[in-house]
Amino acid sequence: MTVLQAPAPDWMVDVPLSDGERIVLRRFSNPGRPAAALCHGNGFAINASAPFWSLLMRDFDLFIFDLRHHGLNAPQEPLRTGLEQLADDLDHVYAAIREMAPGVPLVTGHHSLSAIATIVHAAHHDMPPDVLILFDPPLQPPEGHRHHETARAFELKLSDWSKGRPASFDAPETLAAQFGKSRSLSGWIDGAHRLMAQSILRPQSDAWALCCPPAVESQNYLDNADLNSWELAVSLELPLALIAADPSHPAGQSPAVSCEHIANEHGVRREWIAGTTHMLQIERPDACRDAFAALLEELT
Repeated sequence: MTVLQAPAPDWMVDVPLSDGERIVLRRFSNPGRPAAALCHGNGFAINASAPFWSLLMRDFDLFIFDLRHHGLNAPQEPLRTGLEQLADDLDHVYAAIREMAPGVPLVTGHHSLSAIATIVHAAHHDMPPDVLILFDPPLQPPEGHRHHETARAFELKLSDWSKGRPASFDAPETLAAQFGKSRSLSGWIDGAHRLMAQSILRPQSDAWALCCPPAVESQNYLDNADLNSWELAVSLELPLALIAADPSHPAGQSPAVSCEHIANEHGVRREWIAGTTHMLQIERPDACRDAFAALLEELT
């Protein structure tokens, strides 16, 4: 079996947030190159998508981080949630990146929940990134749209599932084995199931606990279900493009279909990665890298 590991960063810094919490920001230093900020989806961690973002280290001053309640960030009490909160967190992270990499464009490569959060940030904050490239964002169309009920039901189903998922495991290998047996996760590259398990668990006494508590993951899905992110996205006045999963994939996942609709109906620039699900970055990382590079060249 292939053993995947996330590369060690050149720098790590704690970015203070408005409520006194902190985000662990990691930098793969490449001064003078465009700054790329990458983040992950709900319940995941940025280290798990290293097969994708490690391909960008040569061409970008690369910054990676986890959302609050995820990954390397410290556990928090109380469990503050909400897309406005996540957007405010992003404001502090983006400011820190601009301070460390002045005078170069800042582009995002955010996936899923973090992609939605950066749409909210760009709509309500004064200093958004220069270019938004978003991976398979679970956009929620407005009421009356033919995909509205399907997209909302998709988020509600995930909320119900995550609320009842086990919060701890005896070892990362146990969770990795569960991932490996899932038909919906069968397209991941070799070694990705183990890397994911290691990235989303932290040791806790005699067990391994999910970094993101199930209650937080569940609430994040509910928050997204109630946000008309579609209309926020089309209202943005900055370069925006989507890299989506395959809308014809047998998994039938809603985010890819939402991306297809918004591209067809509003002209939002979209590339889609054939044969992939929502976890496209660890199914076809090379294709995702190529799409990212092509879109950035087109938009700048």
